[in-house]
Amino acid sequence: MKRSMKRPVASPIESAPNGWRQLSETQAIAMAAGAGLAAWIEPAVGVVAAAAALTVACMMRRPWIVVCAVIVLAGARSHSEAAAYRPLSSGPFAGTMSLITDPEARTFGWVAEGRMLDGAHEGARVRLTVPWSAGDLGAAVSGSRLDVTGSIRELEASDFFRSRHLRGGVSAAEVSVVAGPRWWRAPSEFIRGRVVAGSAGIPEGLQPLYVGLVIGDDRDQSLGQQARFRVAGMSHLLAVSGQNVAFVLAVLAPVLGRLSPRVRWLLTTAMLVVFAVATRLEPSVIRATVSAGIAVTAVVSGRRSAGVRTLALAVSGLLLVDPFLIRSVGFVLSVGASFGIVMLGPAMAGRIGGPRLIAEAMAITVAAQVAVAPVLIATFGPVSVASVPANVAAGWAAGFVMMWGASVGLLIGLAPPAWQPILSAPVAVVVGWIDAVARFAVRAPLPSVGAVGCLAAIAAVVLLWSVGGLTFRGRLIGRFVQRVGLVIGVGALMLAAEGASAGRAAEVIAGGGTFFGGTPSVLVVDASPTTELPEAVLARRVGRADIVVLTSGDRWSAMVAAAIRDVVGVGTVLAPPGHRVPGAVTVRDDLVVERAGTGGVPLLIAVDGDGRLGVTSP
Repeated sequence: MKRSMKRPVASPIESAPNGWRQLSETQAIAMAAGAGLAAWIEPAVGVVAAAAALTVACMMRRPWIVVCAVIVLAGARSHSEAAAYRPLSSGPFAGTMSLITDPEARTFGWVAEGRMLDGAHEGARVRLTVPWSAGDLGAAVSGSRLDVTGSIRELEASDFFRSRHLRGGVSAAEVSVVAGPRWWRAPSEFIRGRVVAGSAGIPEGLQPLYVGLVIGDDRDQSLGQQARFRVAGMSHLLAVSGQNVAFVLAVLAPVLGRLSPRVRWLLTTAMLVVFAVATRLEPSVIRATVSAGIAVTAVVSGRRSAGVRTLALAVSGLLLVDPFLIRSVGFVLSVGASFGIVMLGPAMAGRIGGPRLIAEAMAITVAAQVAVAPVLIATFGPVSVASVPANVAAGWAAGFVMMWGASVGLLIGLAPPAWQPILSAPVAVVVGWIDAVARFAVRAPLPSVGAVGCLAAIAAVVLLWSVGGLTFRGRLIGRFVQRVGLVIGVGALMLAAEGASAGRAAEVIAGGGTFFGGTPSVLVVDASPTTELPEAVLARRVGRADIVVLTSGDRWSAMVAAAIRDVVGVGTVLAPPGHRVPGAVTVRDDLVVERAGTGGVPLLIAVDGDGRLGVTSP
């Protein structure tokens, strides 16, 4: 009997009309990685050379030439953007400005980002600072236009400011809102307003978490909440990412599935744009939106595209448009997490036993955490081992909240106020669970892992897992080698982990703090209102501070004191005369604190000549 020999049909993934071959996954990844490297180092390559290379690539129809051409073009774009990025010089300013971000209330006033609409610096993006006495921006939102009088100041050079294209700062002396957002932003503002209104029935302390989970607005989150989620490795849940975009598309799927492909593509693209504007065009959501747009376009055009190829094409395209995105931590983390989920998630899910739903949830969480761990450690320091189980426990809940906010939550805002707490009860319970997981994770007796531990663990697991899988595949000894790799990897994590250090006699803590162990324990605070000190206190497992000494008593100190109370147990708070810290005890005369235990030397707390508190050993 003759076997029928059929000519293999070209896959739509690998072929395209007109003699083209689509980029393979390897080529797409190489293109995205090369574009990122070129955008980072900003090579001085001319735009003409890049255009010529791209023209040759199109004429020859060879994927690898396209890859090289895109990399060259990314380098040229980065170089031209860097040359055009010139900091503004100090001087007076009077003109109109359009807000890019929503104003954020601080102790001294308002902070926002804006774009100059007239004058010599038209089009420049700046960081706007508005004292309380200069004007009220409570009703202003992204897209509002302001009349501003003040002065331009220089900003310190940093990758963050460059990634935001901020060329300077403006300190306002007088500000007035002259117009709201333009008409085309109305759908986005409506959705954003309905989400915020739908949170009215949720308990006050959980409302900022709900809004952050749904649309990524973290302005009303306390310093303690932000520090807790960062130390627990769960802060990505409160930032809009590809997960939010996926849930929005899932909510719309029943309606869009009944439409023709072209109409479906048009409405899906429109909804992606509306959602991106509603979430203020953060780098992570831009990446997710573009990836989703590419995937939808591929389906409508009759082609299929693997997730890693879609991600690589989106990254390459975005870096060509805005090379400074490579300096955005949010963008890099979003790309890294997506890459880990696409490349490592399926393989991990297949090797994890148990129910499929739990196995997939664990695989996605672990894959994302492994992929972003190097960036997190390099940027924010050691990462807690508790972050993996914490994300597994909270991941499903975050998905529920996102789905709720994109559907039921939009309707709750239209309900009578008396009914809103009842209608919001299910989502309030789930948000409370997420908050409880974060609180438990930061107090769990698990160590944190730095760069050495991370590299050692990854190297051990990858090496021995590969050896066991390739050399001894299908044999008992191969499985044994793989198990040994996992054990060695976990052992490397534990040996290189950074545990609690609260028992030391005296330790300087990042963010402007000093902790004295013993009984009673003393925490000296000399910090500005940022999450750095609360994060450092949590990372060092300082479970309780019997005495908190505030060197200053201004409103900033009050914010930091509230954050410390929120993240650890606090006994007595001491502040200098004339302080503005609710519940603090005023220190007017010298105070000696007798201490026992580790490093139990007495401490002298006294007011210095500037009216500040100082702590010394007498």
